[in-house]
Amino acid sequence: MHSLVQPSSLVDPPTSGTILLSRLLPVLDQLSEDPSMLSTMFKPGAAIINNATPPQHPDPPQDVDDVGKRKRGIRATLLKEIRREIRRVYDIEIDNEHRIVLYDSKNTYTFIVPEGVDGDAVMCEAGAAELERVPEGVEAGVGGWWVTEYRSWHDAQVIKHKRAELGL
Repeated sequence: MHSLVQPSSLVDPPTSGTILLSRLLPVLDQLSEDPSMLSTMFKPGAAIINNATPPQHPDPPQDVDDVGKRKRGIRATLLKEIRREIRRVYDIEIDNEHRIVLYDSKNTYTFIVPEGVDGDAVMCEAGAAELERVPEGVEAGVGGWWVTEYRSWHDAQVIKHKRAELGL
């Protein structure tokens, strides 16, 4: 189970960028093995870059489908659900063909644990999705936009410490 991000809860009225973000984040957070929805939201060759702290250098850009498959496989075996509360979002139009969506969220990762054991790990995340208008005739993206690069910054130590605490 995931809390869905509704565009109306991000900005009223919703913008092109917040509508895409409201569809993208639940797909990134899903625990199923099907990455097909993810690849339709990203331009071919787009990158997902995770820059967990304390490392100073971001991971190299990785293929979207590979990242989706790897993360889902690991997450599905350890997590019961992921909940995301968007606290702030900014949809900035660069020009008619490009925009960037910045967000700040509080994420709760609930590990699969015996009943009565606190399996929640809570961490904050900041993210940026660079968007580009989808070319005419191409059936992809959301509302005529797709992601060219997605970056997120979070403290992965929170998850690592919770896993260690739970013996996972």
